Amino acid sequence: MIFAFFAIIAILSWGLTGYLLGPLYSWYFFNDFNFPKYYKYLHPIIYAYLRFVSRCIHNSEYRKMFSVSFFAPPRMSPVMDNLRIHKTWTGPIENCDGCINCCIKIKCPLLDTKNRNCLSYGSFYWRHFNCGRYPVNKCQIEYYECPKWEFIEK
Repeated sequence: MIFAFFAIIAILSWGLTGYLLGPLYSWYFFNDFNFPKYYKYLHPIIYAYLRFVSRCIHNSEYRKMFSVSFFAPPRMSPVMDNLRIHKTWTGPIENCDGCINCCIKIKCPLLDTKNRNCLSYGSFYWRHFNCGRYPVNKCQIEYYECPKWEFIEK
């Protein structure tokens, strides 16, 4: 709730509060209060968010993939009730082993393409929103062409 409150305040102040609270946002996205180090990601994150909202408004199938409650607890891995590792997966179970299909598909500004990893991995943002709980449903696995996960129909 606090994250949403600060985001709304930043929007209502035309971004001024976002700059003033930069260290807090830096911690939310990067687990680091050093805002000047991450300033270059501020506008790309805003544009990525606007693309996400636009996709959700204009594409009902895309909107169905992200039915996570705003009050859901943070996660570092998906709920395994209807999931299993695909039999062709050769990477480790703990992570995606450099697979960045989902990040590329949404043009995530927090993707380090050189090292094939997420700059926000494990942060508040990563755990509370879709990345830390991916995949939530079969639609996500199909949309992102995920080679690791397989959805089990019950």
